[in-house]
Amino acid sequence: MTKQITRTLSLLSIPLLLFVLAGMSSTSADTDVNFSGTLVADPCELHVDSEDQTVDFRNVPSKTFIKYHRSERERFSIWLTECDLSLGDTVTVTFMGTEDIEQPGLFAVTGAAKGIAIAVESADGIPVVPNIPMRPSALTAGNTFLDFQAFISAPVHSRVREGDFECVTVFLLEYD
Repeated sequence: MTKQITRTLSLLSIPLLLFVLAGMSSTSADTDVNFSGTLVADPCELHVDSEDQTVDFRNVPSKTFIKYHRSERERFSIWLTECDLSLGDTVTVTFMGTEDIEQPGLFAVTGAAKGIAIAVESADGIPVVPNIPMRPSALTAGNTFLDFQAFISAPVHSRVREGDFECVTVFLLEYD
């Protein structure tokens, strides 16, 4: 997974910074700056289209949950490229996120909507449990697509409240 760290210096703080730097004396001090890290050889690259994804359920009528306990499934994939099987042949995916209190094993939503949670499954219907690694998936040389599906779960219609909602998860890839 690619991590981005962005640091922004406010334009309002630049004059203050210049004033502070101008007022400093010319004495010197010995200080050390240590840089460290680890270079790793991951078997695959994460395709840019998989870094930030939005699964849009669009408008789901709340009356859907009178008869059904779930919405239609929306499909999405994690696209791995340039997979070199000599560096590893499986990947384990973990979806990190807040577990719903009322529907354990599903992801909690934020926003005005209430009584719902997000369920994620592998393409073959195996549930994805928040913060628990899935079983390893085989990599293929070149491109590997890890296919998933998600749906809105609302087992008790009387608790459903309309409104916008959001659920944010982060996936972790561990190669073996």
